[in-house]
Amino acid sequence: MSRTEEDFQRWMAGRGQAAHGGAQGEKPRPAATDATLWSFEVVQQAAPKQD
Repeated sequence: MSRTEEDFQRWMAGRGQAAHGGAQGEKPRPAATDATLWSFEVVQQAAPKQD
């Protein structure tokens, strides 16, 4: 965990940036380009309770 601004800047310039896709000369890519919402209808039937 970064505790100071200096630690954060070192992380940004070093391995942390490369690990998160920030290699020099490359534009960051979106995490996702499409979204799909799936919905389901749950139908439940029960027979009458028998004594």
